[in-house]
Amino acid sequence: MASGRSGNAGILLPGLLSDGSPGEWERQMELNLTGLLRFIHALMPDLLEAASTGGAADIVNISSAAAGQVEFGAAVYAATKAAVSHLSRHFRQELAPLNVRVTDVRPGTAEARGRAGMRRTPVSISACIRRIHFRRIMSSRFPLRTTRPARRRWPAAVVLAAALAVTAAGVPGPAAAAPASGGPSVDKYLGTWNYDQPDRGSMRNVAELKCPDTRPGCDSANPLAPAGSTWQIPQIGRIVFSTESRGRVVGRTDRGCTWRFTARRGSLELDPPRQSCENQVIKSGYTITSWSVTVSGRHERETIKGVSHNRRGEFDFVLERGARTKAEQEPPAKVAKRFAGQWKYAPADPSQLVNFATYLPGRPDATPKLTPQRGLVEMTVKPDRTGVARTADGCEWTMTAWGNTAELNPPGQTCKRSGKTITMGFWQVAGDGRLQASIMNGVVRQAGLDSGFVLNVGALTRR
Repeated sequence: MASGRSGNAGILLPGLLSDGSPGEWERQMELNLTGLLRFIHALMPDLLEAASTGGAADIVNISSAAAGQVEFGAAVYAATKAAVSHLSRHFRQELAPLNVRVTDVRPGTAEARGRAGMRRTPVSISACIRRIHFRRIMSSRFPLRTTRPARRRWPAAVVLAAALAVTAAGVPGPAAAAPASGGPSVDKYLGTWNYDQPDRGSMRNVAELKCPDTRPGCDSANPLAPAGSTWQIPQIGRIVFSTESRGRVVGRTDRGCTWRFTARRGSLELDPPRQSCENQVIKSGYTITSWSVTVSGRHERETIKGVSHNRRGEFDFVLERGARTKAEQEPPAKVAKRFAGQWKYAPADPSQLVNFATYLPGRPDATPKLTPQRGLVEMTVKPDRTGVARTADGCEWTMTAWGNTAELNPPGQTCKRSGKTITMGFWQVAGDGRLQASIMNGVVRQAGLDSGFVLNVGALTRR
């Protein structure tokens, strides 16, 4: 269960445009709106950390009924509250792919001490805040399920009340990330970055799993390939870079992993150089030994080396030509151009395990089964940029697009078909309008037995 943090101070300084004070306008804007932004910005690292490890991550912004009303003498206050509500809508779309929920609460008038004589005094809504059922807000009405196991409980539900007295409390606003000990700035690295469309011809965003030098000719990581074969795996998905103390940078992936970096001259470098994590989507562990990131404008380049702890053994992991673009929300027409239409799974290729789903029966003694993925996926895009993917079995799945990547949202959607229940835990698609690269996992329940499935290398073409 998530807990909440609350800053309950908002300010209303009544006045007309003709006799109002610019100083009072600025005070309301600073406290009611800028304070909210500063508060969210300060707590984003904790929220993203909680979301990436399966914890609850909620932002509850306290707006006001005044956001949608015209009240004599309260124009500036109402404008700040309308801005809070509008920001909440933007944050909801921006953060939904990162498993962070955003709720906008608009309470009505709250009686405050001395209200009867109030013409130039701030209005407290603390009493109203205390009556809000935050547990109800952050539970069944707004489900956010995840397949990632929670490793620890985080007090990550951020409750932002009225206009948050963070300015008065002396919380600094968002500034340029401070370099560590006078070192290089990290500002250009911060934000959300999506892998570009993978391309096997140039090996852009195609990683290799191969036998280590100490085991030449070993059994391949791909169970359908000959011994000694290299398995090429397209890379899709996002990483969010944010700052830690002393100018260090933390990168959180949508696979449930957290990696830490230090800024060098011209690049970010993994620091310390050996860090480990289990990919929560494919259930495979990695130890990364080096990861170098460079950025030019909105484009990022990276090289990664490490070890994959595969169920078939340990293999060298190498990504020589990693390329990402800073993610931004695209117009609905561009989202539709990328994703809408009918998509057909390419012919299954056993040499690279393309379009082979691995089914893991629930019985401990069962052997994993590899099944070719076939058929069509039809995708539609709504004006709010959300998408619906209809699979060949008739199931419909809701997705959210952010840049070139669409992702199941919320995770854990279910569909019942022909005596079985399918729970989709994760589904991510990178598209350029012609090709799609995808990865998914989930569980099929039939006759009382659960079978997990993973499609690690999905490839579709527009029909």
